[in-house]
Amino acid sequence: MLQVAPDRVPGGTRAHRRLEIRGLTPDVRRVSPGTVFVALPDRNLADPYAAYAAADRGAEAVICEPNAILPTGIARIEVPDSRRAFVQAASAFFGHPERALEFFGVPSDRRRIRGARLPSTNTAHLLAGLLTRDGRSVGCFTELSCAAAGRQIQCPLSELDMFELFEWLAHAVRAGERQIVFELTPVLEAALGPEFQFRTSAEIPPSEAAFQGTWKGSVVSLGGFTVSTRLVGRQNWAALERAVKTAASVAPMNQVAGRVPRLSGTTGFLEPVRAGQPFGVFVDGARTTAELTDLLTDVGTFHGGRVVLVLGGPAAMDAAGRRELGAATERANGVIVTADDSEYRPVEELANEVVAGAGAHRCLVEPNRERAIFRAISQARTGDIILVTGKAHRNSETFEGALMPCDDRRILHAALANRGYGGTRI
Repeated sequence: MLQVAPDRVPGGTRAHRRLEIRGLTPDVRRVSPGTVFVALPDRNLADPYAAYAAADRGAEAVICEPNAILPTGIARIEVPDSRRAFVQAASAFFGHPERALEFFGVPSDRRRIRGARLPSTNTAHLLAGLLTRDGRSVGCFTELSCAAAGRQIQCPLSELDMFELFEWLAHAVRAGERQIVFELTPVLEAALGPEFQFRTSAEIPPSEAAFQGTWKGSVVSLGGFTVSTRLVGRQNWAALERAVKTAASVAPMNQVAGRVPRLSGTTGFLEPVRAGQPFGVFVDGARTTAELTDLLTDVGTFHGGRVVLVLGGPAAMDAAGRRELGAATERANGVIVTADDSEYRPVEELANEVVAGAGAHRCLVEPNRERAIFRAISQARTGDIILVTGKAHRNSETFEGALMPCDDRRILHAALANRGYGGTRI
């Protein structure tokens, strides 16, 4: 609990009581008695009377900039910059956890798209893995998820407010973590302010000659050390090289290189599913035309057999986008089009728009995602590559207004077991 003395209350009189603050939030829906409501400029512009709703829900005070519209009888903490004040107040509430932490930033200047598989996300997760040592975990906050001290939520960093972020940082400090990796945008860096000093590494092109890989794994050369890794594909290699360069700024290269073989990869980035089968099976979060094109180009370097692709046409994408998605499958030898968040639309209708772009002669439509995956695995031969895309980092399916569980990895293991690989046959 934090105690503050507000400068003044409406009417200009000085407040003579101290406020016992139980939380801070810029979201009216989260206000409860003892909360300080933070009137951020953009939200205040959209709803200039939000403070009235906050007062009705029991807000103790309002942090606001000059000329904000407030109801009578609520304490006003007037500041020149409410965003900056929010950061400072959240930090003070949790005892300034940032002072006990070392921060690493992986630059990302791309516009945020929820669920997008950005290269900076991959680098950040690999860097956290490389920094983990002696049983002490490293916090990692990205557009894929946020994790600290063994706890993880599937929430993009950009959707955490500052109170939530500092709560996570305080939890990390209490659990003994001392290093945190951020997927760092200029907006976030500016919001956090000068109290946060980030170790960063500039983007560097991958060293083409230092990488050799198949669908089974890769051999990479890093700072004079040759190591094997379970990571596959040149996109993973580029992210790994950037992560190694940053980790080597705080640890000897031999130690960093020694941690590479244990890395399991990042959710949504060409993740292998292994059950002893003689062909490659991967799940990947690629869902846009550009992501799918890059993925199939990458897989094309494995020099294996056929590439069989399982994908869907999301309802959130327009018809032209679904046709473009189909056209991007040209590097695949076979395509099975199935469900991927069809919402209230018929799966067949969405799938046929993907087929229109891909060419009907190369496509099979199977509306049931589980049957589509089983079908892909049933036809796989030695050396083939089976790619299941779109849901690697989203374990749910939206269908006719219902949100249902859908785990591609579980389905793939069941399908492989049905062919005699791995677990029990079904």
